[in-house]
Amino acid sequence: MASLKLDKSRQYGDSFPGEICPTTGKRGVFTQDGYYFDNNGNVLPDLLGKDDKERLAIREKQMDAERKATDVLRKALVDAGLDPDDVEIKTVPKDLTAQVADEDETVDLRAWFRRERVYPWFKVRKQLKDDYKFLASNAEAGREFLEERFGEQQ
Repeated sequence: MASLKLDKSRQYGDSFPGEICPTTGKRGVFTQDGYYFDNNGNVLPDLLGKDDKERLAIREKQMDAERKATDVLRKALVDAGLDPDDVEIKTVPKDLTAQVADEDETVDLRAWFRRERVYPWFKVRKQLKDDYKFLASNAEAGREFLEERFGEQQ
C-alpha cells in the first residue's frame, strides 16, 4: 500500500515545536489535511486519532487505485501500439489528477478552480489578490470565493 507523503506543492503548516510520536520518537514537524508529517515528509499515523486513521487508510487505498489505473492505462497504450512515455500522450487519466503547471506559467484561476491545473498555493493566492483583491487564507476559501464568482460547481 502506498504511504502518504507531504505534498509541498500545496499549502502545509509547521508544527512548532512539534508533536512527538510515542512509538517511533519522530517529531511531527509539518501538518497538512489534518495529518502530521516528519521532517522527511512521511506521514506519522501514530499521532492520529481513530477517525483520522480511518481517513488515512481510505486515502492510501485511493492512492493505490490511482497507481493501478495508471498502470492499466499504460498497458492499454502499449497494446494499442503507442508509446506510453511519449510526451504527447497523457498516461494518467484526467479525472484522477490535474496537470501540474509549468514553473513560469500564469495562474489560470478557472482551471485551478475546476481542478484541471495544479499551481503552487502562493501563486494562486497572489493571483486571487491581484485579480479580485481577495486574500484567501487557504485553498478551500479560495475555491469558495471563486465558486461565487464563476457560479459553477467544481
